[in-house]
Amino acid sequence: MNLNSINYVCVSNVKAAINSTIYFPNVTRLAIRSLEMSDHSISWTLNSLLPLNKLTELNLVSYRIIVDDLLKLLRFTPNLNLLGLEALIVDEPTLNLRRKRKRFKYITGTKKIKHLRIDAQCSWKKLRFVAYLFPKLEYLEIKYIPNEIIDIFRLILTKPNHILQNLFLVCIRYCSTKYLEGLDNLIRSEHLVDDYVIKYGDDDLYLWW
Repeated sequence: MNLNSINYVCVSNVKAAINSTIYFPNVTRLAIRSLEMSDHSISWTLNSLLPLNKLTELNLVSYRIIVDDLLKLLRFTPNLNLLGLEALIVDEPTLNLRRKRKRFKYITGTKKIKHLRIDAQCSWKKLRFVAYLFPKLEYLEIKYIPNEIIDIFRLILTKPNHILQNLFLVCIRYCSTKYLEGLDNLIRSEHLVDDYVIKYGDDDLYLWW
């Protein structure tokens, strides 16, 4: 096998990869199914398998992703463009102290992530945290969450928006068609966006402007 030709790797368990002697020098896309670790750091283990600084796409499909683990990993992926998360666990202290954390400040100042996908439901409060964490987002995919959809769109569309200035496309997955008219009325009545398009297909709602 020519390892130089491989550009995609899926790691089922980071802990199990600690003693691996295989190295993939040209990988740009990585999927991780479990972030369970021993005393070794996540970044140290993954860097022994592939060059983290070359990654442009990272998908974390482990169900429980703690934000501290994510921050540690993102410090070593400066060229990441797409980030996919199964779910993101953010506790209240992290939400409230986001601007005081050195790692948080580093991530917000250096990340190039433009496409973010969160497969689990994402609350308005958690989305606000994510917005501060990835201020250069252009495309956002999140799962529909009842009773918070209006607040989420207000957060995304309210101008001046000093959080998500580059965002222009949002996909709300598994969203009911009944919100099509409601979203249109919200945008018009509150003058959130002048030019926009709303589409619905395959149970997903798309809004771009």
